[in-house]
Amino acid sequence: TEHRARLLRDFVQQAQTAGIAAATRAVDGDPSHELCVHARRADLLIVGKKHQSGESPLTSHATLQAILHHAPRPVLCVPVGAQPWLPILIAYDGSKPAAR
Repeated sequence: TEHRARLLRDFVQQAQTAGIAAATRAVDGDPSHELCVHARRADLLIVGKKHQSGESPLTSHATLQAILHHAPRPVLCVPVGAQPWLPILIAYDGSKPAAR
């Protein structure tokens, strides 16, 4: 949809303005499955904790749980109300369990 395309463009523009390389991709299907499949080509998977309008919070929670348990890469879950572009610390030791 146009709304989704605009959100993706805005995200990339904000990231580039902050000097951060970012890539986006819009796909259809089960969100947890699609994110886990596409995360194989990423260093870090960043997901929001806010459910979409019209979506049950229980569905959103189940999707997040599936991503956290099945993602092949580290996952950063951003809570509702987080301030964009503030510094964050990600501890990653490069070990096999950390990279899973």
